[in-house]
Amino acid sequence: MSRRIAAAWLVLLLVPVAIAAQEPGNPRDARLRRDLGEALMRLRDAELRTVSAVQGSDNDPAALERGRPEFTEHAEALAHTRALLDTVVFGTTWGASELERLRAAYPRSALLDRYAAALLLRQGHADEAAAAYAALVARTNVDAALHHEHGRALERSGSRTGALTAHERALELDPSHEAAFRALVRLHREEGTLVELLTQVQRLQLRRPDAEHLVTWEVELLHRTGRHSDAHAAAARLQRNDS
Repeated sequence: MSRRIAAAWLVLLLVPVAIAAQEPGNPRDARLRRDLGEALMRLRDAELRTVSAVQGSDNDPAALERGRPEFTEHAEALAHTRALLDTVVFGTTWGASELERLRAAYPRSALLDRYAAALLLRQGHADEAAAAYAALVARTNVDAALHHEHGRALERSGSRTGALTAHERALELDPSHEAAFRALVRLHREEGTLVELLTQVQRLQLRRPDAEHLVTWEVELLHRTGRHSDAHAAAARLQRNDS
């Protein structure tokens, strides 16, 4: 398995550290804490099985296919853990302190660090959030959603140039990232540089010639930049592909 794939999958690397903590005050909160702890451990185990399944494959398609059950298990475990983290961190009065407790227990968890950065942004600490996201990006540079979140924090902190760069990186990594594209449309429109985004989308089409959404985005940007005849031609091309 290549280092890039390993970096993309190793989002947690849970190394528990025993610490003492008081249980939340009511049964529902105590159950949430217990469920989250169990989910984190299941996710750690799923990650280890995934890495083991594809280790040494060096991107061999057959080996990666054999690892599909482990990839599926990991994706399901990650989705479940994120749902619990969303509830605990953003939906309870004790979520912030619980997150800090978990981060102390699992000091190598990029996932928990990511929630800490998101919480900082929600609390209005944009500069600290941007710095936290920058540290995460330095650890793994292949996560489109992470670059998008970094871009949001940078914009809130006043760094529009940095935000543009982060969202552009997100779109390069995932040309179907709608939220990154919408953020770029807004920022480029405000800067008067929509032509730069049009160029990026057209370049992405060379990599993804069958991606119809990129043609749709191109049509939108051609209209926004006043190139209406080119927009109609691109729309006609898209219609032909659909027929």
